[in-house]
Amino acid sequence: MLEVVKKNPTLYGQLLASTNEKQQKGRHGMFACFQEAAKMVHDGLKVKDGVEALKQRFTVYKVTSANLRKQEQLLKQFVNYCRQYKENDFEFIDGWRNIKWPLLPETQLTGRTPWVVANTSGYYGYVFTEKAIDWKNELRFPLYQKWLVDNSINCSPSELQVGTYCLEKESFEFVNFSVSQLKSAISEASSLIVDVYNAYKN
Repeated sequence: MLEVVKKNPTLYGQLLASTNEKQQKGRHGMFACFQEAAKMVHDGLKVKDGVEALKQRFTVYKVTSANLRKQEQLLKQFVNYCRQYKENDFEFIDGWRNIKWPLLPETQLTGRTPWVVANTSGYYGYVFTEKAIDWKNELRFPLYQKWLVDNSINCSPSELQVGTYCLEKESFEFVNFSVSQLKSAISEASSLIVDVYNAYKN
């Protein structure tokens, strides 16, 4: 969402002002089912049972050739994800948390944190993506790093890397943002919030 706001914060603020409070609820997609099954495995379920749990969740979808292909792909990607997770010797530390970050008076940045895992090399926070994205240039990732260090994970900024697990690429990718990059990200986010808030009020 931050990337959408960056493109036109004024327009986004105007849309907020004109939008009805009732929001449409999105369909609970197969990708979300994938993540739920992955969390079950991290909570102690065996991988094979996680696969069965994912299959069970897929039964609510209409049987079409497109859906069946998608489900078969996700099941393979699920097993590959669990293998990559094990090969990295990760330990699950923390799941999703709601972010309520008062960057400025009268406004706050909200969202949901990445999952956090750890191994002997340090801490890692990541989100899932179905396709490869240019995530290293997205504003949310340094903000994730800063918020997690300040509010959730007891470590220094240099000890936490953030990134993605991409189903398409079947791999984790991480980066550690420097203190100066974190400060720059907060400054940019604060500026965007001001622009959105002003458009919203006007």
